[in-house]
Amino acid sequence: MAQASVAQTEHAARRTSNGSAEAQVRPVSQLAELPFFETSLDPKSEHRKSLGATTIQGARPTILTLPPELLSKIIANTLSPPSSASGNAVELLNISHVSSYFRDITVNEASLWAIAPYLNAVHHDFLETILERSQPYAINLSFTDDASLVEESQVWRQAVSNFHRVSRLHVEVIEASEGGILGSLFSISAPALKECIIHFFGNRIVPLDDLFPPSFNNNAPSLRKLDLTNCSIRPERYPGFHNLRDLTVMHLGSRHNDLALLPADGFFLCRDSLHSLQSLTLYSCIRVSDSESAAGDSFQGPLHLPSLQHFALKTTIEGCSTLGKILRLPTACFRVITMTISPHWVPEQLDDAVIAAEAAASFIPAELEYTTCAGGMWGLAPSLYLFTAGQPTASVTIRFDIPTPNTPPDLDLFLLQVGRVLALNREAPLSTTLFLHMCLPGTRPSLVSTPLLPYLLRPLIKPMKNLMDFISQGSDVWANGTIDWVLDQSHAPNLKNLMVPLDDIVQGPGALGGIVRFLRIRPEIRKVTFRVSPSTVEEMGHAASDGLHCLIQDISKDFPGSVALDWVVGW
Repeated sequence: MAQASVAQTEHAARRTSNGSAEAQVRPVSQLAELPFFETSLDPKSEHRKSLGATTIQGARPTILTLPPELLSKIIANTLSPPSSASGNAVELLNISHVSSYFRDITVNEASLWAIAPYLNAVHHDFLETILERSQPYAINLSFTDDASLVEESQVWRQAVSNFHRVSRLHVEVIEASEGGILGSLFSISAPALKECIIHFFGNRIVPLDDLFPPSFNNNAPSLRKLDLTNCSIRPERYPGFHNLRDLTVMHLGSRHNDLALLPADGFFLCRDSLHSLQSLTLYSCIRVSDSESAAGDSFQGPLHLPSLQHFALKTTIEGCSTLGKILRLPTACFRVITMTISPHWVPEQLDDAVIAAEAAASFIPAELEYTTCAGGMWGLAPSLYLFTAGQPTASVTIRFDIPTPNTPPDLDLFLLQVGRVLALNREAPLSTTLFLHMCLPGTRPSLVSTPLLPYLLRPLIKPMKNLMDFISQGSDVWANGTIDWVLDQSHAPNLKNLMVPLDDIVQGPGALGGIVRFLRIRPEIRKVTFRVSPSTVEEMGHAASDGLHCLIQDISKDFPGSVALDWVVGW
């Protein structure tokens, strides 16, 4: 290709992405001015010679003195992920104009151009240049399925002819598109494909199997990551992806075609496969099979996922119950389970509490010993977190997603029954709990009209016979009178220590009065520890120790004399 033609297409690419030729200045274009040592180097040193530096003695070397292989890695880090579909390619053009040294590296380093291909509003000459410069590497390909792309265009023909080289595919489908242009790629073999991300915009979920069967012509042997948003591939297709490590199917809308959702019993067809799967996310995408179908498949045995490390599920109570019977997760797998309460839930459905509790129990490994339990609100969802010893991340998270801030009547009784049944199902693993963390809506405005968390937690605390420490994550816990009911003597008889945050709220009459009241009705409490934020200690400077001592003495003047006081730095 003529050099003038390449220059013209590069100029056109810059104008397309930035709007004008002058709008191409980006922070990365100033790399050549950045020193990478704070002090100068001896020009005679071996390290300096290894860099090929030519700066004069006493001058600080710049990034221009870095060897090409190191500079190319730095440039690659500025390109991923791109800020737009054309971001990587245009960024490479900008970098190539920093200096002749930068141009030599960007033009000749094929791995950089391998992460640059894009299709929207690109001149076919420039795309050809990108594809040539990226040889022999596998390439990333990103595009938006919109009116700017047509199958008859030269750009699209170039994409199709090079699809066998695509290692990472990222496609976004605008709301007005049905994904037709994507379909012509989706039916082509993809021997090099390792990562596939497809996102349909709009309140919908699109069954890709029905539109473009079969996926990648049943030939994507290297696929490791499949990330689908508002679209789906049926579970019976998954065994064809032998090396799949990461699977995500998400529905972000509220309206959907039920037939486009994943049938829960379809996972039975994945038995003896998915052994390599390490991460599985199923978000509002499960369709529950009818009882006759589920009963017919129940004898076939569960789906074991021996390599799974992370599992996230958001679906209805029925969906959680069904998948809880089908899936077998490794004990060490971290799992986040969110059960959605129907917006049309009515008090007559209180019997669902037993189903919900048993579903939750199926995802709580009975073999583990939990040392810490935490309860809080995740948006509108009362949530339970269980930690094993030494783990900073919860091994198990169970949430109950409330559909509206206007709490349905008797939902508190529903959660109370869930807690009771769950406590019976998992009494042994809960009995080892030593620490309880809690954040309840109190004096601060709550997202829900009724504080629901206490109803879920109170019956779960009763099996925690060894519970000795209660840590409130917010001072407003103490302003809520339900804490006396949650932690009464009959449920937490061995409670000995409290930890509360030292903030403005705890010094107010509501929270402070609640702590004093609790200490009086629980005289066996031996110690109260105040948690002070690092920023507060820093602001107080050298006087922090004395200042905090005086402040705590003042706050605790109405505490029983038998209670020891202390403070620690932490969040």
